[in-house]
Amino acid sequence: MTSQEAAERVQAELGPLWPRDRPVPKELLAPLCEALWQEGINPNRRIVQQRLPVVNDHAVGPGVVAWRKTKGLPEQGVRSPHPLPTNLEELAKIVSLPIAKAPYTCFDPSNDGRWLTPPLKVLQYLGRIENRSVRDAMALVAILRPDRVPRQLYSLISNFTYILRRLMNEQRIEDLTAIDPNDLLFRVYTGEAGEGLTEDQRRTVIYQWNMVRNVFEEYSEKLSPEQREMMSRFFLQPLTDRKKLARYKAITTYRREQQERV
Repeated sequence: MTSQEAAERVQAELGPLWPRDRPVPKELLAPLCEALWQEGINPNRRIVQQRLPVVNDHAVGPGVVAWRKTKGLPEQGVRSPHPLPTNLEELAKIVSLPIAKAPYTCFDPSNDGRWLTPPLKVLQYLGRIENRSVRDAMALVAILRPDRVPRQLYSLISNFTYILRRLMNEQRIEDLTAIDPNDLLFRVYTGEAGEGLTEDQRRTVIYQWNMVRNVFEEYSEKLSPEQREMMSRFFLQPLTDRKKLARYKAITTYRREQQERV
C-alpha cells in the first residue's frame, strides 16, 4: 500500500465532519507512517499532516509519536531531553513525584472524571520546558486549570514561561521558587532587569505572576495541612510589598493607554 492510498483510507475513516484538532486514532495513523517509512520518508507531524489536510498537526501528533516509539526513533525536530508527553502517564515521568500525585487534580488516584486532563498542546509544551522548577510549577497550573479555554491556558503558560526563562537566565537563578517577586518583578517593571523583554512583557509580568500565584492560593485552601506542606514548595512566592503594589500601574490602565496610542 502506498502512502497516498494509506492517507485516503484515513480520511475516509474520519469522514468530512471530524474536528480538525481531535486526535486521530493511533491505529489509523500507523499504516500511513509505515507506508511513508517504506518510501524512504521519515514521518513526523508536519509530513503526516500534509497528507491529511482535514486535520491539523496536533491531531496527528499522538499517533505519530506512538509509531516512532515502536521504531525506536527520536521525536524529529523537537529539542527536548525526553519525549514530549502525550498523556498523563508520560507527563508524570517528567515532573516531581508530588505533582504526579497531586490531590484534587487529574493525577488524584480518586479522580472519577471530575478533574480534567490538560489538552495535548499544553502537555507537549510542558515537555519542552527545560528548567525542572518551572516545568513543575507550570504543570501544576495546567492540571489545576484544565477548564480554561485551551488557547488561553496555552497562552498563559507559554507567555509566562518565556518571561521566566529570560529572567532566570539573566539573573542566574536555577529555582523558580527562589525568586523574590518584591524585588525582581519591580526591577523588571522599571527596566532595571529583564533585558530583551518587550514593553508589554515588562508591564504585564506582575499581573501574570499574581494570576499564577492566585491559582496556587485557591488550590491551597482545599488542602489539608500535610498536603499543603507537600505542595507549597512548588508555589511562586507571593507579592507582599503593598507600597510598591500601590505604585504599580494597573494593567487595565496600561491597556487603555495602549489603545489610545493606537
